[in-house]
Amino acid sequence: MNDLGHQKFRAELISGEIVELSKDCACAGHDGPCWINSDEFYRKRNLEILERGVPYLAPMGFAIEEAARLGRKAAEMRSRGIVRLLNDQGEAHAVQNCRETKCE
Repeated sequence: MNDLGHQKFRAELISGEIVELSKDCACAGHDGPCWINSDEFYRKRNLEILERGVPYLAPMGFAIEEAARLGRKAAEMRSRGIVRLLNDQGEAHAVQNCRETKCE
């Protein structure tokens, strides 16, 4: 099991409705939608680039990879009509809120 553990994945849709996001794959290593698990994997990988990379190149590599990751995440959210992801307490994830970034 990855760091996302056994948590519920919820999102706010464009309509304002809060929905639970169900597992959309047959992967045994995570709960919830595969695209959220992939996003978390790449977020951690990008942080490793920043922390372990060559000092003057790491920030550039991190920025390039993070831009690509966030672009994929925004596209996934848009395709599902999601404006923000919520954690188990119903709070918006700080990383991505499509209302604030005009993803709609």
